[in-house]
Amino acid sequence: MVVGERKIRELEKKYFGEEKVTDVLSFPQMEGKRIPGDETVLALGDVVVCYPQAKRQALKFNRLLDDEIEFLVNHGVLHLLGIHHD
Repeated sequence: MVVGERKIRELEKKYFGEEKVTDVLSFPQMEGKRIPGDETVLALGDVVVCYPQAKRQALKFNRLLDDEIEFLVNHGVLHLLGIHHD
């Protein structure tokens, strides 16, 4: 999902208790379980990208906006796969 600042701030506050704009959020769907009835599909969850923040970051890092959004989606998917910041 691609959202604006108001929505990402709302999600950040509701699920993480912080009132801030962030670039990407990940929400696991079934904690890595297979979808019942289709054991070949792994349900990961949802990735939410904040478009205005992605645009600011693209300018800051001198990247194309498409490349920044791709980077953020990949970052979110890695979180869904269990790879987190250390």
